[in-house]
Amino acid sequence: MRAVFDTPHSTKQIEDAIGSALETDADTLIASVPGDLAAPATRRDQLALARRVRCPALVISSPNDTITSHADAKSLAKATRGRLVSVPDGGHCPQGRKPVAVNLALRDFIRASAFTVDSRGLRANGTAA
Repeated sequence: MRAVFDTPHSTKQIEDAIGSALETDADTLIASVPGDLAAPATRRDQLALARRVRCPALVISSPNDTITSHADAKSLAKATRGRLVSVPDGGHCPQGRKPVAVNLALRDFIRASAFTVDSRGLRANGTAA
């Protein structure tokens, strides 16, 4: 748990994560183990899959993430032709540690990409939800 919440004063996030885990049953934990529909295991295969993304993409990362490196986040953003947002001192779970920064990044991303010419055309043709 310390690897996920590695910034000072993360005790609330640690308590919340443990509480959530204790409320989960065995079937849910088993279902969360990677399976046939999980992302590929190797970085090479992950990037190959990411290059197939054709919609706007937002990658949120923290330079101090000790689980998924910031370099990997940069590679993912580049492969998807997406936008990278760096959240200082966000750790592996920036939405828990720095929720305002993450929410603002999500808001700006949605405002900038939700109603592109392409998506309006898809909606008009009834091919998008």
